[in-house]
Amino acid sequence: MTTGRKTLAGSVLALSFLLGTGLLAYQSMLDLMERRHWVEHTHQVLETIEAVVAPIVDTETAARGYMITGKEEYLQPRDAAEEPLAQRLLSLRELTADNPSQQRHLAKLERLVRAELGSVDRLVGARTAHGVGAVSDSSLLVPGKKYMDDIRSLTGAMKDQERTLLAQREAQANAHARQTMVVLLGGTLVSVALLAAVLYLLYGEIRQRTRAEHVLRESEERFRAILDNAAALIYLKDPSGRLLFINRRCEEVFRIPRDQALGKTYHDVFPGEVADAYSANDMKVLSSGQPLEIEEPAVHDNGIHTYLSVKFPLMDSWGVPYAVCGISTDITPQKRLEEALRESDERLNLALSSAGVGTWSWNLVEDAIIWDDHIHRLFGLEPGTFGGKYEDAMRMLHPDDRDRVAREVANAVELDAPYDAGQGVPRRRRPRPADDGRVLGHDRAQTR
Repeated sequence: MTTGRKTLAGSVLALSFLLGTGLLAYQSMLDLMERRHWVEHTHQVLETIEAVVAPIVDTETAARGYMITGKEEYLQPRDAAEEPLAQRLLSLRELTADNPSQQRHLAKLERLVRAELGSVDRLVGARTAHGVGAVSDSSLLVPGKKYMDDIRSLTGAMKDQERTLLAQREAQANAHARQTMVVLLGGTLVSVALLAAVLYLLYGEIRQRTRAEHVLRESEERFRAILDNAAALIYLKDPSGRLLFINRRCEEVFRIPRDQALGKTYHDVFPGEVADAYSANDMKVLSSGQPLEIEEPAVHDNGIHTYLSVKFPLMDSWGVPYAVCGISTDITPQKRLEEALRESDERLNLALSSAGVGTWSWNLVEDAIIWDDHIHRLFGLEPGTFGGKYEDAMRMLHPDDRDRVAREVANAVELDAPYDAGQGVPRRRRPRPADDGRVLGHDRAQTR
């Protein structure tokens, strides 16, 4: 796996872990809030139970005060307690709706509260009807005391149950809070470790890329130096005909700076016909996708030079040409030399034809004899019909001359010395042409 893939995989893993940790933390926070809600709910139940008991106690105390004093202001708590007491009992029923045990206790509590309030009302009625003498009637006082004792006992049991629930819920909430902290801390640490690993990989990749860019830059500089110091014209152009690169030799020959040439077309730099020819050759390369070798003219300050241009397409990863590269070598000196050699050959052939002589060579290793056209004519043969072997040449000699010529040739080969022998042509009775020559490297003989 490459560094880039490792970095990507590490980043995805770190982000996934962070997202997972976040979701777990969010869910844990929701659970914790729910558990805290139930803890708070239990506190509300306990407070509501206390709130239910308080007005009952106040009512009983007020009734006893009225029994002793007969003052009606003592009845005020009894008159004010009934409606709030009913509301608190209703609230307590709603708060304990999820607890069947408390619901059963609450039903019993409601009956005891009604009984206690009824007992208080009887005490007040007896005191009002019979005066202070009703205070000594134990049959009126004992039931009320029993109801209050039962209420205190029942509410005490209800509070004990709620305290037990409170302890459990607080323990669960605290444990869940610790679990949430562990999840958050562990997830954060793992995420930080993963991110640190990703950063390390990124740092390594950046260093690797920096080194690669440095190597690439050095390679490009070396390549540019090579191209700029080449004697050939080297250039690059895109399919639309715009120049992408020219080397220093192009700048020198055509007297155009590189920065001014880039982006221009051939028609911006060269005469119309020349530019058309260059563009046509480039289009052949782009359309065929194959290299092209062709001679092209170029205008120099000292006249027109001939260049041997090799043009080839540069392909992208899909095999589509995206540029044409050209390497053009000035072959004007060679062309001039070829012309000079051609003219020299013409003069030599004219001289040989006028003198009635010819040239031949013999490769001793391969036993291959090459005659020029003049030798063929001297022997009355059509050019190219000579067999090319030593035996073929000996058969062309006059029988009287064969042994002598063979000795002369053998002597020249053995002593590496020139030889001069006369040879005759028997069939047409021409005068015997003189034949002389020398051995070249023990494998070739040349005559004139």
